[in-house]
Amino acid sequence: MKILIAGATMGSNFGDFLFAYMFQNYIEKQIGEENTFWHKNHFTMSSFYAKYLNYHRTYKLKEIDALIYMSGGYFCGNDKNLKHLLLRYYRYFGIGLKCIYRKIPYAIIAVEVGPSGNWLMKSIVKTILSNATLLIVRNNESQEYINSICGKNIKSIVTTDSAFSIQRSLFEDRILPDCIIKSYRKKLFFHIAPYYDRNSILISKIVPIINLFIQNHPEYDIFIGTDQYTEEQQKAIEQVREHIKSSNVFSLIYNDPIALCKVLDNMDVIITNKLHVGIVGCHLGKSVISFSGHTEKIKRLYKQLGIPERTIPLSELTTD
Repeated sequence: MKILIAGATMGSNFGDFLFAYMFQNYIEKQIGEENTFWHKNHFTMSSFYAKYLNYHRTYKLKEIDALIYMSGGYFCGNDKNLKHLLLRYYRYFGIGLKCIYRKIPYAIIAVEVGPSGNWLMKSIVKTILSNATLLIVRNNESQEYINSICGKNIKSIVTTDSAFSIQRSLFEDRILPDCIIKSYRKKLFFHIAPYYDRNSILISKIVPIINLFIQNHPEYDIFIGTDQYTEEQQKAIEQVREHIKSSNVFSLIYNDPIALCKVLDNMDVIITNKLHVGIVGCHLGKSVISFSGHTEKIKRLYKQLGIPERTIPLSELTTD
């Protein structure tokens, strides 16, 4: 049997890479590395993913026996222009329509599903959801949306985010940065954007709160890091670091998604405005505070966990 995996494999995003790593490893154990393939075109599979997944094979669709849509939020997109719509189609949905045409069965596993502002994209998503052999979503809101566009005859299963199945054995062989190994104080991870020009709102809204926290809790070391690889991440970290009023501030460069899991496991407090740094932190028993950027998905997650007070949209955040 030959299985093709599709999902969000562009860039270097932490959460999506975890899914890719987990799905690839599991499927390879079932059918062998030589029978496991990734959906790949000009808009999928970045060099970062190919490197860390150690994937360099090619396939012919006529030889594929089944498709698996891995976990992710790509069935929930607020596309703002034609370019975004086309990218979403070529990255995720074109392969699904091809499988329907060729009668190749496919499963959709633990995805986020939500409205699209484009009628054609909504129709494509409806077609793909309606023809899935197995359809699993990661929250009740996703199931409710499927029922609203596909009807209740389409059976879906509600689970949670696949990152909650991570075990510490996944990252136990990774080596921590020296600044963490040598720290014997409490540790706070401050998650920032990996671009120099995208942290102004964090500097203006969250950094003053961290500075107040440090005044009352001088026993903390502060670790600043990102969850995406860019050439600017060091520059972005230094920019934010200048505004934190502590001599115990350290930089963490992101270049291995699995190693970031071990970093988070060694923190006491995690401050993030993204989904999966928060999920992994919660799963590992850390104190997570979320100031949400992608509010819809993040709000759904903390509601599902029964701790909606742990997140607030950045747009609504005040010092109080």
